[in-house]
Amino acid sequence: MKFLAVLLLLAMIPMAHADPAPLTIGDTTIQFPSEAGYVRASSADPKFFAFVQAALPTTNRLVEVFITPADLDRLHTTGIANGPYYEVQVMREMETRPIGIDEWNENKPQLTAGMTKLDMNALAAKDTDSSARMSAAAGQSVSRSFGQMGAPAIFRETPMSVEYGVLVPMQMNSGGQTVSTTIAVAGAFAVVRNRLIFIYAYSTSTSDAAIADLHARLDALVDQTMSLNPNDPSVSTSWGLFHGVGRAAVIGAVIGLLIGFFAWLIGRIRKSPKA
Repeated sequence: MKFLAVLLLLAMIPMAHADPAPLTIGDTTIQFPSEAGYVRASSADPKFFAFVQAALPTTNRLVEVFITPADLDRLHTTGIANGPYYEVQVMREMETRPIGIDEWNENKPQLTAGMTKLDMNALAAKDTDSSARMSAAAGQSVSRSFGQMGAPAIFRETPMSVEYGVLVPMQMNSGGQTVSTTIAVAGAFAVVRNRLIFIYAYSTSTSDAAIADLHARLDALVDQTMSLNPNDPSVSTSWGLFHGVGRAAVIGAVIGLLIGFFAWLIGRIRKSPKA
């Protein structure tokens, strides 16, 4: 009952939002409803933004990171961003492709089924270039390993979006320093203005209340993004266009989810005082 009360309370509290931030997706622009008090890392801290972008696999492009100035300050001092903070990514292969509502409806069952069956540990292990990519981004040798991760659990669907959550236990070593922690992540596939985007929310708090809050925040972001960027129902695309990258889109979403986590840990490793 206490957990239900938390959920009801969260649903009743409106979230304060700043003016929508324009984001370029391929040849179109979407309006993203960032929360009040958050800044765009691409302009507020270009070095941090470039660092996160460099860590991404080549399949994904970082569109923006929304983070509080306080968390940016923490990254430069303690190296710990408490969160929640948010990322928007796109899959490069899909960025310029319009997606019709008919095509999305045809492929959505395949995407959701693929998500719940993913072996995230096996998927992470297949990213054989990760060590070199991370080391280049950090400017020093970096190694990482994951604890046992379950498949992402879908917690909400709307006609044009799918939201899922996962807990990610991870250990990283760099320069003789090792960091182990678990982070809560909530992610979403969303088709807005007929473009597929990935939205991620991260938190270092993993209590039931913190996870409920993270999910509620993502719900609000998805709903407002959909409202600001309606899809054109007259756009009709073939099922085959999306079919060729359907599974890759799922994999791209999960890899992107892990990268945001990686960026937080690298910051902590680089800033932690040596014994």
